[in-house]
Amino acid sequence: MAILGHAGSVRADTALIVVDMQADFMDDGPVPVKGAYSLVPLINNLMDPASELGRLFDVVVITQDWHPKDHISFASTWPGKKLLDTVEQCSGPPQAPVCTPVTLFAPHCVAKSAGARLVDGLRVPEGAWRIQKGTYSPSEAYSALYDLQRSHSTGLSQALAAKNVTDVVLVGVATDYCVLHTGLDALEDGFRVLVPVDAVAGVTAPGAAQALGRLRARGATLVRAYSESFSGLPSLTAMLASASSVAARKERALRSEL
Repeated sequence: MAILGHAGSVRADTALIVVDMQADFMDDGPVPVKGAYSLVPLINNLMDPASELGRLFDVVVITQDWHPKDHISFASTWPGKKLLDTVEQCSGPPQAPVCTPVTLFAPHCVAKSAGARLVDGLRVPEGAWRIQKGTYSPSEAYSALYDLQRSHSTGLSQALAAKNVTDVVLVGVATDYCVLHTGLDALEDGFRVLVPVDAVAGVTAPGAAQALGRLRARGATLVRAYSESFSGLPSLTAMLASASSVAARKERALRSEL
């Protein structure tokens, strides 16, 4: 899948991935994420290249669910099924298929619909990359990198690697679905993953907590971007500054060997 806005070969180290800040996922949407709208000013500050935090990012990626009307994740696609039931997404040979459960939701983020648009007030910087995912009816794609079974790629992982991105920071919604799976896939592909817990929101509080636990167990670093309520976590600024210092030392060492 093409990455809209992806061009050039400028060297980069750190990417901000803004996950699914779309109208249908706001607090009053058909798939409501409590607290989603309150993230808008926080994420705007992170995307602002003139802000202290915004200057830390070399690449900004905006993801959007972009579903056909009969998408596998819509309860309406499956007669007799109700919200939060599951169906199976299967691939491989019929005699030995590999199947993954897919949770059913109300229809949401249908391609080109008002609900699929980015939420009003989100200020996307010039040059941001855009990823549209979940574009195939029979395939769920929570992650910005791959579908649920990692059989279809959006091209994002390869594009980030081509720009020498090593660290990705995940913000947006929903912690327990698309943030989680984007993080797991990024870790699988060798990126360092940081999640500011005060810049994400989940469909349910227990689901969000479990998702953050899974990410941490797999090697992601939980940080705080703003809130002192999470004083037990390292700050995003400190973690990225530390990473930049390490990268700079490695680059100087490589140059000295030439």
